Amino acid sequence: MPLPEAIELVKAAAKVHPRKLAGVADALGYSRPALSRYVNGSYGGAEKLEAAIFDRYQGVRACPHNGEHVPVSHCRLRAHAPEPFGGAARHAQWQACQRCPYKPTQEIKP
Repeated sequence: MPLPEAIELVKAAAKVHPRKLAGVADALGYSRPALSRYVNGSYGGAEKLEAAIFDRYQGVRACPHNGEHVPVSHCRLRAHAPEPFGGAARHAQWQACQRCPYKPTQEIKP
């Protein structure tokens, strides 16, 4: 099931790109038919494509915990990672991700 926020990003980008969906697909490194299948809900295994969409069109976000600017896909992976064992800084980061107001709602695997 495609993520609604990813589809909205693709549609918004296609609306302003001179080549529409084909231009967005090229920018993401995917074919136009693959991106079209994704938008229509028939593209399987979309995790990498969704990560590319978020990285390209949602960009980076400043982490409220440490102030680093990280790609949204990295933020998503960090927020949905299992609780780390050992290392106070890693555990503090994980805890901050769990209560972060920007925590992504669905996990994307690398």
